[in-house]
Amino acid sequence: MEPSIAPATAPPAGGARPPIVAVALLLVTVLVQPLAVLAADHYYSRWGSLGSVHNQWRAYRATPVPDVVIIGDSRVRFDIDTDIVGAALAAGLGHPATVRAIGIDAVSPNVLAAIVARLIGGPDRPQVLVLALAEHEYNRSWEDSTVGPGDDTRYLWQLTEDLEPAGARAALQRSGAPGRLVAGWLVPLLRSYSVIIEGLRCDLTLLAGRDTCTDRTRPPDGVVSDAQRAEQIDLYGRTYFAAYEPSEQQLTAAIDVLRTVRASGVLPVTIVLPVLGAPTIAPQAYERFRAVIGALDARAEVTTSDLLDRFAERPDLFTDLVHLNRSGARLVGPLIGEAIVRAGAR
Repeated sequence: MEPSIAPATAPPAGGARPPIVAVALLLVTVLVQPLAVLAADHYYSRWGSLGSVHNQWRAYRATPVPDVVIIGDSRVRFDIDTDIVGAALAAGLGHPATVRAIGIDAVSPNVLAAIVARLIGGPDRPQVLVLALAEHEYNRSWEDSTVGPGDDTRYLWQLTEDLEPAGARAALQRSGAPGRLVAGWLVPLLRSYSVIIEGLRCDLTLLAGRDTCTDRTRPPDGVVSDAQRAEQIDLYGRTYFAAYEPSEQQLTAAIDVLRTVRASGVLPVTIVLPVLGAPTIAPQAYERFRAVIGALDARAEVTTSDLLDRFAERPDLFTDLVHLNRSGARLVGPLIGEAIVRAGAR
């Protein structure tokens, strides 16, 4: 008996589409990655406030390694005129000295530790590294609050875009979300999309007549008003100074930075920059902050130059409660230079 041969079953009409759709999606995903990076770079350059680490790190890498690097929060970027500090150092040391400043908005010592690892990780490194200490950085209540540093991943992404091995390793060690950090390295769109969205928001805000995203890189002109001062004392009382409890995690990160700097042959120096009305605007918070400074000095074997209340009653030197204006920068620069010389710079 002849075997029956069943007719072949025709494939469903849409049977070939799923593989094609999957390939198309894969191609689009791959092609979008470099475009996302380009778009993020555009907005980093256009709106400096979106790329605080990205822009300052690129600028640092584009110039010869300086003799002195000062690193800290936004006060370092706004308060310090590096030319004035350099002139003060030249007078104190008897030879020229180049100075660079890297100041990151609302930065934690954990992120500063990752930046410092890159600053001193290569064969060319500065002779002196100055760490500026800010009260909020060591307040555990601020660290955990909705207005605190939050997820540091965005800063670590900006620092490690080149995926230099030592820098990437340091970022992983300091990251509170290592899985997210690695995902952004592998899929650039993940680290770029929020920058693009924020950049578009800045564009729209500018069209409405308001510029809220341009970054300042030099001490500004202008003097804080009494109304601004009162408003900021209230705001910082609810954020920076609220329920001040020293953060052992961030203190340990700062101590690790200073010990690592010293072990690399670089001179560590610590300073506290001036705050208008301190310490009377938050007596208990500043008492605890100064206890943190004492613990850091003892454990890291440094002597912090505390300029916190140097201009406490000089509103004419401030553009807001915690940032000096150009007149203030002219006065604080020589004090920073003197602190570096006292610490043993040569």
